[in-house]
Amino acid sequence: MPRMAHPTPDQTPDDIAIVTLPPDRWAEYRDLRLTALRTDPIAFGETLERALAHPDSLWSDRLGDGERLLRFAERDGRLVGLAGAIPDDDRPGVALIVSVFVEPSARGRGVARRLVSALLDEIAGWDHVTVARLFVNDTNAVAIAV
Repeated sequence: MPRMAHPTPDQTPDDIAIVTLPPDRWAEYRDLRLTALRTDPIAFGETLERALAHPDSLWSDRLGDGERLLRFAERDGRLVGLAGAIPDDDRPGVALIVSVFVEPSARGRGVARRLVSALLDEIAGWDHVTVARLFVNDTNAVAIAV
């Protein structure tokens, strides 16, 4: 029986790579975030209207912010998912997993799980964080399952 190739640690079985974006790719990040807010508004603490009002510099700054960890799922050079982690300002030592989104066309393939795993792997190396918590709408059973 022929051996099957296994995906590398940074790719899902369907060649979706988990990547970090440099600040100069801010427009792609913005576009994906706006898509997320249009597609699944209940999953986010921000409204589409508020996000549309952000200046371009905010998107670039978020990608270069050392306090905010963002990872993206990319297929054929196009972003199809995102997830972030931020420090919990109210609880020292806690990181919040936020903004988990996968485009409908890429769902059901473990992309969200890979994004969250990538965040957790990096958070595990942070000296100032001992707990990671998923910040999620309690009606979103799929996100909770991830």
